[in-house]
Order: sequence, then C-alpha cells, then structure tokens
Amino acid sequence: MDAIVTVDGQQRIVLFNEAATRMFRLPAHAAMGQPLDLLIPVANRSAHRAHVERYAQGDGAARPMGAVRALTGRRADGTEFPIEATISRVGQGSELLLTVMVRDVTEVRDAERARLAHLASEAANRAKNDFLSRMSHELRTPLNAVLGMAQLLQAGLESRLSASEQRQFDVLQAAGLHLRTLIDDVLDLSRLQAGETHIEPLDVDLHAQIASVLHSLGAAAQAHQVTLQAPPPAPHPHPLMLRADPARLRQVLTHLVSNGIKYNRPGGWVRLGVEGSGREVNITVADNGLGMDAQQLAALCEPFNRLGRERSGVDGAGIGMALTRHLVTLMGGRLAVESVEGAGSQVKLTLPAHASQSEPAGTVLYIEDNAVNALLVVELLRQWPQVRVVVADTGANGVAQAALLQPRLVLLDMHLPDMTGLQVLEQLRRNPATRHLQVAALSANAMPHDIEQARQAGACAYWTKPIDFTPFLQNVRGLLLNDLSPEGSLTD
Repeated sequence: MDAIVTVDGQQRIVLFNEAATRMFRLPAHAAMGQPLDLLIPVANRSAHRAHVERYAQGDGAARPMGAVRALTGRRADGTEFPIEATISRVGQGSELLLTVMVRDVTEVRDAERARLAHLASEAANRAKNDFLSRMSHELRTPLNAVLGMAQLLQAGLESRLSASEQRQFDVLQAAGLHLRTLIDDVLDLSRLQAGETHIEPLDVDLHAQIASVLHSLGAAAQAHQVTLQAPPPAPHPHPLMLRADPARLRQVLTHLVSNGIKYNRPGGWVRLGVEGSGREVNITVADNGLGMDAQQLAALCEPFNRLGRERSGVDGAGIGMALTRHLVTLMGGRLAVESVEGAGSQVKLTLPAHASQSEPAGTVLYIEDNAVNALLVVELLRQWPQVRVVVADTGANGVAQAALLQPRLVLLDMHLPDMTGLQVLEQLRRNPATRHLQVAALSANAMPHDIEQARQAGACAYWTKPIDFTPFLQNVRGLLLNDLSPEGSLTD
C-alpha cells in the first residue's frame, strides 16, 4: 500500500496514514505538525522544499495529480531508501492542502539492478566462451597432431631408440602434456564457474587407467627423485572395473599423483592402492611428503588458494583440488583427505563399481577430413580384431556410408569441408535408417555451448581433441559394448 502524507501551505504534516507509519518507521502522532522535510535526507531538503513551494504557488486551479518523481526518502532511524512520489493540490490560501502519495521502490530498483547485472554477466560470459572456443580449437588442433604422432613414433621405434633419443621423446611428450593441461584447466574452470561441467560415465579398467597415469608422470617423478608405487595388478583375466568418466578420472588421478610428487622431498614416495568392496571401489593416493597442518587442510579445496606455498617454486594455480572434488562429486563419488604436517598426506577416492568383460566388436565409421586424425584412430582401434574402422572424408560421404554400413558407432568431426558436424547429425537423425545410430562427436572445440548444441542435435557423447589414448579407448569400448534398444536409446 502507498503511503499518503498531506501537508498544509507551510508544509506541515496534517495527515499521516498507517502505510506512511510503516514506511518511514515513524508513529503518526510524532509526525503530525512536523515539516515535510522530516521525511527527506538533509542534503536534499532545500531543493525539495523549493520544488513543493513552486507547486503550491501554481496557477490557482486544482490539479488531481502531479508527475511521478524519483526521490530519496529518509526513515526515522536515518536510513535512506528510493521512493517514487506524486503530489496533488486542493484549496487556496489558508485552506491549501498538498497530498503526497509515496511508494517504496527499493525492491523494484534492486530487481532492476540485478537484471542489468545478470544481462551484463551473460554478455561477458558469451564473449568469454566465444573467445575460449576459438582459442581452444586453434590450440588443440595442432597439439593433437604433435602428441598423437609423437606417441605413434615412440611406440614404433622404442626398441631402436638410444637413451638420448628416448629423453628427447620424453621432453616432447612432457611439454605437450603440460600445454594440454593448461588448456584443460582454463576450460574446466570456466565450466565449473558456469555450472556446465559434463560427465560421460562408462566402464573403466582401473588398473589400466592407473598404469597410464603413472607412465605419463614417470619423468616428473624421476626429476623430483620420488618413487611411484603402483597397486598390485588385478587377477587375470578379470580387470577391476568401475563406473566413471574416463577422461575425468584420469584428470583426478593425475592431479592427485602430481601433487604427491610436487609436494614431496628427494627420496620420497607416492603409493597408490586399490580395493573393491561390493558396489564401490576405493582408490588411495598416499605420500610421505610435506603434508599439511589443520589450517591448510581446511582450505585445501578453496579455488586459487596455494596454502601459503606461493613462493615454494612449485608450479600451480591453486584450482586443482577444487576441480578434483567437483569432478568426483559429479561422478557419484566421495573424496576424503588426511594429512600430517611433515609426514605426508593420504587421499581416499571412492567411486561406483561396475563390471564389463566383453571384447568390443563391430564397425566404426569415422567422418573426418584430416588424414592425420583419421590415421590415429585407425591405428588405435587396430588392437581389437573384431572392430573395423571405415573413414569418410566428407559429411555427405559419411551420411551415405552410415546408411549403407549401419555401423556400431559413428565418430564425427564437427568441422568438415562440405558441412558442419551439426548438419551431419541433423541428416542422420532425419533418416529412419540412421536415426538409431550412436554418434560421438570428436572435435577440437571444447566449450559448453558447442557440447550442448551437439547433444541437442543427437550426439550421445562429445570428446575433445587432442586425443588422449587411454580414456579415448575406454570411451569407445564402452559405447561399442552398449546395446541399442529398438527405439535407438542406450541401455546399460
């Protein structure tokens, strides 16, 4: 309800309704006979009094209502707040009365400020996402070729490399992995802040994942004179499987082991343990390094908090543990950390267990115009004798091959010479003969809106380049082993 205040020709209050009492926090008996200035901030009183006087000395004709004015009101306790007021005049001379209707617009102004701030934030976020999307694509495309071909060359020449040449390959791979980590951290932080982090849960061979992580960090451990200790292997031929996003699990394990290496001492160790317990799998990463005190442990997952080690010479931005905890939670897991200053730390990671023992089989159609990228996938999937890879180098050829071959899985590059990946997805979903096919987008674009567009167009998964061999194979394996229902949806 609007406040109503009536004043006489000397601007003394003669009427003060209940709404005015609540709005200005002033009892009616205390307001009666007081000047109208009582309800106006001190700095504004002279100008406001002059305005009311000019209105009171009008042309003598009664007017029902004046224009709405935006003003500032003052409550009895001295607090100021935004108001909108209209004024009307009746009578003349000693019988002149001015009636003011006042509305508190605090909530309206706050809502408008919030709306404008939200619009500005959305615009800034779109600009940031567009920039990161372009930069990510431009960086990832050549990096994919560098890392992929280096790994293929190293694997093919391993027995013939000298110690010096092996070190050169290690330096090349370490530099490429470091660059990829920097790109991923920037993108992950952006997604985390926007609440747009996506998870692709699949069956993961845990020991294979750990072995890959330890291999990739071997050079770093050697440089820090820290020993990496892997868990005992799983009983053959039954690997220990869990349900997780392979790429995210690798990211989590890499960060935890890397921390154990970086915050250690020469002669130290980082030890991994694995234990399956019914529906859950427990992974422990323990070290005998620097450890943390209670205050540092409490702030461990705060973004950009280096825990007082900014000048320690150890690289880092202080976002790794925040990302790690967030990713573990998204994968349905839990994270617990114990630490003793000067004696080391232990991180316990608990994730859902899942078993899948079959060997993948079927046709994989890869729609990709880049010959190097196509060669990488063909070579990677060659390890599965029952998997056949067919490459189509244009979108139109890919659509035709999909209808003809009825592949178990379609890998789709999102940038093709004749059409976009989204257009290919649209054609596949429009055709009754191909709408049921599993299509996984494989692209150097890694921004949330790119991923969301692909999903809305019908992609069942979205994987980014450069290809990380272990999680890529686990992802492909998971989709090849899934069954398609008659409606074309994925079932576990």
